[in-house]
Amino acid sequence: MTKFPWWLRLYILPAWFMYGTAFALFFVCGLGIIDPDFGWHLASGRYYWAHGIPTHDIFTFSAQHFLWINHEWLSDMVLAAMYHLGGHVLVALLYAAIWTLAFWLVARRCRLSIIVLVGAIACLPFAGVRAITWTVLCAAVLYELFRASRRTHWLIPFLMLVWANLHGGFIIGLAYIAYRLIARPSWRLAVITAVSVFATTVTPYGAAIYVEIIRTLGDRSLYGRISEWQSLAFSIEVALLAAVWATCRYFYTRSVWRTAFAFPMFLIIGTVMSVRNVPILVIFAVADIAHMMVAVPLPWVRIRERLQAIRPLMIALALIVVSFGGYLLWRDFMLVRVAAESRYPREIAQSLQTGVCSHGNLYNDYNIGGYLIWRAPRQKVYIDGRMPSWQYGGVKIMDNYYRVVRDASFRQREFARFHIVCAAIPADTAFAKELRQSGWKPVIANSAEFTLLKASE
Repeated sequence: MTKFPWWLRLYILPAWFMYGTAFALFFVCGLGIIDPDFGWHLASGRYYWAHGIPTHDIFTFSAQHFLWINHEWLSDMVLAAMYHLGGHVLVALLYAAIWTLAFWLVARRCRLSIIVLVGAIACLPFAGVRAITWTVLCAAVLYELFRASRRTHWLIPFLMLVWANLHGGFIIGLAYIAYRLIARPSWRLAVITAVSVFATTVTPYGAAIYVEIIRTLGDRSLYGRISEWQSLAFSIEVALLAAVWATCRYFYTRSVWRTAFAFPMFLIIGTVMSVRNVPILVIFAVADIAHMMVAVPLPWVRIRERLQAIRPLMIALALIVVSFGGYLLWRDFMLVRVAAESRYPREIAQSLQTGVCSHGNLYNDYNIGGYLIWRAPRQKVYIDGRMPSWQYGGVKIMDNYYRVVRDASFRQREFARFHIVCAAIPADTAFAKELRQSGWKPVIANSAEFTLLKASE
C-alpha cells in the first residue's frame, strides 16, 4: 500500500467525507433557495394527483387553450407527493440524495475523491429542487449500465421509458446511446437503440413529447433572454473539471482524435453554447475520469515523486478547492437562516389570493409567475417559466411579454384584450413608473422588490 504525504492525501480524502460534504451542499442549496419554477411544478403535481393530465394550459389566461405538453409530469407528481408528506425539508432531502447518488454511482470506485467535490461545486448553481436532478441521475445510471455487463444493456429501454416521463433531458440519453452505437456498431445495440427511442414515446402525450423538446431546442431567442441558456457563462470550476477530463482522456487514449471525439467533448461544446448543459457535462466528465482512474493501474510512486516537484502548487490547489467547498457550505447555511420564500413577493401573493384583482386579470413579471401559480392559485397569471418558447395564435407569448414593457400602445391593446387590471412587476423600473404616471395605484408598494399596481376604476 503506497503511503501518501499529508498534502497529497487532500486529494484522496475518505469517501464518506466527500459524499457527506456533497450531500450537505446539495441539501442546504435545496432548502435555502426556491427555484422560480418550483411553484408551477408543485401546483402541476397536485393537479395531476387530483384530476389527471390536462390537455391544455391550466395556469394562465393568455394561453388557456394552448396544448400544454409537460415532459416533467412524473417528476412533478413525485415532488407534490413528497411535499405533501414532509414539506420543503423532505423535498430538499430527497433531491440532495438524488444528486449525491448520481455522483456516487459514477465515482464510487475512484480513489481521487476530490473530483466529487469539484463536480458538486460546479453543479451547485443548477442544483436544489429542480427537475434536471432526474436527468443527472438517469445519465449516471445510463453510463453505469453501459459499463456493466452486456446483459444489463437490455435495461436501457426501460430506463429511457422512465426518463422520458421524468424530464425532457432524456434526449441526452438518446444521444449517448446513438454515440455508443456509432462508436461500436452492432445489431444488438441497434435493436436496443430502436426500442429505447420507441420507449420514450410511452408517455401521456405519445410521440408528441418531442414537440416541446424540438420547440425549445430550436428557439434561438432563449440564448439572449434566459440566463441559463446563455453562451460562455460557465464557472471556473467547470472549466477546471473539463481541463482535467481532457488531460486524463488524452493520456488514457494517447490520441488527440479519440479525445476530440469522446462524448464529453460534445458536451463541452454544448456547455459553451448554453450553460444549462453544465450538470450533464459534469456527471459525464466525473464518470469518465473515475473510469480512467480505475481502468489504468496508476504508478503511484512515480506520480508522488513527480508531484513532489510542484508540492506548493498541489497544496494550494487542494486547499482552494476544500476551502471553497467550505465557504459554499457556510454561505448556503447562512441562506437557510433566511426563509427561502422571503425572496419572493409573499404579500402580493396573499393579496391576490384574497381577490384584490378578481374582477380582471394580472400582468406579472416572468420570474414570479411560477411562484404566484403556487401561492395565489385563484389568480391566473400572464406568463411563467414554462412559456418562453410557446406560440399561441401565431405569436410567441414571450415576445408579447417584452413588448408590453417597451410599447405603450401595444400595452394598452393587450391590457384591453385580456382585461388586465393589475400588474405584479419589479418596483423600481421605468415600466412601473409609467404605469403609476398613467393612473395605476399601488396596492402593495414593495414586497421583495416587487410592486402590485392596480388600474384606476
